[in-house]
This record gives sequence, C-alpha cells and structure tokens, in this order.
Amino acid sequence: MPNLVARRERNHVSNLIRQSQSNLDAASRGGVLGRRPVPRAVVRRAEGEAYDGLITGVRVQAAGYVTHVALSQLATLSRLEGQLINSVPMEDLNGRLKAESRARLLVDGYTTVAAAEIARMAW
Repeated sequence: MPNLVARRERNHVSNLIRQSQSNLDAASRGGVLGRRPVPRAVVRRAEGEAYDGLITGVRVQAAGYVTHVALSQLATLSRLEGQLINSVPMEDLNGRLKAESRARLLVDGYTTVAAAEIARMAW
C-alpha cells in the first residue's frame, strides 16, 4: 500500500510540474503577458520557486504521515499499558506498581523516540 501512495504522489507532483511548465512556456511566448516574452531569468526563477513549493509540500505531507503513525502507535501502546496494569491483581500492590512503572517507562521511551523523529523532520 505505501508503494501505491508513493506512486500517486509522484504522479501528482509530475502533473503539477508539467502544468507549471506549460504555463511558463505560454508566458515566455507572450501568451499571458501580451506580446512581450517573459525573460528567461524570470522563467527560470519561477520554475525554481515551483519546484521548491512542491518539495516543501511533500515534506509537510511526510511530517504529517509520521505524526499520524506515531499517534496511532502511542494510542495502541497506551491501551496495552492499561491492560497490563489491570491484569495484575489489586492485592499485589507491589507487583502492580512495578508493572505500572515498567509499562510507563516503555511507553514514555517510545514517545521520546517518536517526538525526536518528528522534530528532526522540522528541517
């Protein structure tokens, strides 16, 4: 499934690049600005800005995807943490406290790693 999503994203980006290129081509022939062609330097700069915008958009989508995965995993781990704690009988208070602290340590460790990865993506 991730390959299908990646393929769709590449197609979307390719379509945007082609559309931007055709708009710039029309502008450079005078189709947008009248009879005067757009200078090549302007066309090159516009192409560069379009490329930068596409790359930034993909990075933002990637950060959103990583955050979504992290939150989904955190929800699952938190649910398992609660189940583990509740599986220890209330009469065994010492065992329950140990299970709670161990489970919390693991979930907190995951949260730290996930948050570090998301922060690393902030460029």
